[in-house]
Amino acid sequence: MARQFILDSGKDIELIYSELEKVIKTARESYDEDSITRFDDEQFARMMFLDGCFILQFISCATHNYENLEMSDRQVADVKQDLLLLENQVPFPVLQSLMRLRYEKNKTNHGMKLLNDFIFYQILKPRDQPLWTRRLLWPGMWLITLLLMFYVSAVARSSCGMLLTSTCIVITLLVWLMRLIVTVKKRVASASGYKRLLKSAKQPAHLLELLHSLFICSHKSKVKSSPRRCGQCLSYLVPCCKKIIPRESHGHYLYYSAKELKKVGIHFMPSQTSGLMDVKFKSSFLYGTVKLPSLTIDVSTKPLLLNLVAYETSAALNQLSVTSYICFMDSLIDDADDVKELRSKGIIVNFLGSDQQVADLFNNMGSSLEPDTSVYNDVKREINKQYESTLKKWVAEMQQTYFRSPWAFLAFAAAAVGLALTATQTSKKWVAEWQQTYFHSPWAFFAFAAAAVGLALTATQAYYIIHPPKKQ
Repeated sequence: MARQFILDSGKDIELIYSELEKVIKTARESYDEDSITRFDDEQFARMMFLDGCFILQFISCATHNYENLEMSDRQVADVKQDLLLLENQVPFPVLQSLMRLRYEKNKTNHGMKLLNDFIFYQILKPRDQPLWTRRLLWPGMWLITLLLMFYVSAVARSSCGMLLTSTCIVITLLVWLMRLIVTVKKRVASASGYKRLLKSAKQPAHLLELLHSLFICSHKSKVKSSPRRCGQCLSYLVPCCKKIIPRESHGHYLYYSAKELKKVGIHFMPSQTSGLMDVKFKSSFLYGTVKLPSLTIDVSTKPLLLNLVAYETSAALNQLSVTSYICFMDSLIDDADDVKELRSKGIIVNFLGSDQQVADLFNNMGSSLEPDTSVYNDVKREINKQYESTLKKWVAEMQQTYFRSPWAFLAFAAAAVGLALTATQTSKKWVAEWQQTYFHSPWAFFAFAAAAVGLALTATQAYYIIHPPKKQ
């Protein structure tokens, strides 16, 4: 693999090796001195050279020329896992010096795009298209649309029938266009994260740090370069107010699973991006929505997440984003039913096995971790607040009772229509009887009005006899 990297570069091996020797001193500083004292500079440089060439050649083949790897799928998966172990990290200056000669024609990033593509598409494996857009057009919809158009054309051969047929065609095309727009928007938003990293002045210490940056990147759109003065002032005041105003301590924790939240009208949907920090909660008058990044789960997910947790611990980062994400998912998932709910919404893509295996994965990892209370704090507080709302609980119960399926809704609608018709018929009968009894003449109406006023005065007098007004 290392030899193939040299051959593909078209450079002499001595030239590449001499370029690497320039960063050996910097690379040694990345390791604990006790762990590399047995290696002199020559041995250390040779080790870095072989490891760096192997890593870059493997990444290049895995990303663009998979057939050139000459490995089984199991071996490829094992190599990917080993590349991201914290103890196996090669200092980034070593990789950068090798990429500089290998990709010297592209002087803007020196192979950084290759590394980002490998991590983003081979490791993170984001889903380009949200689940709801795939459900927007299921295979039978074309058949139903065609049958409807043929029916309308055959039965109503008129301008109205042609209008309905044209409307069906336009709606179908609009749905497909919406699907295409959402897919492209998802890809652009997901790719914006590593495009910003390419322009960033700070380079990662190793591949695992680069993976961590891409994994948690929220891919937020840039703020306009010249905001108004008022908006600029508010952007500084809001964080200050959040620090000054005291908040409830229970906002740090989430006490309810996904199925429990669904019962009170809190639903889930995939975020626009796959960044772990792209977690939001949107509350409305009747229900709430939690937006979570989509995560593909397979046999490599657990070691990947645990390595990122180990990196966060060893690097002493300000925010433990991956650790907090695992704990957040652990709080949402208690059993297979919770995984099923998240999977049905496209938040979890399960290639691991059963839903219970996914639940066990998060429960086992989350049981030994302590989250960063500042991460997702606002989201957890809003979820708890929504859960404790009595009105929204009542609305959610009504929805689950009468609108859980089309048949339940039709039964409820039929009962409502029947009740309305019965009430209308009864009210008409009562009105007719009252008209004949009390309004057949002006004198009868005056007698009825006088009796009503007398009854009201008598009731008022009786009330004040029982509850006399207090003297001032």
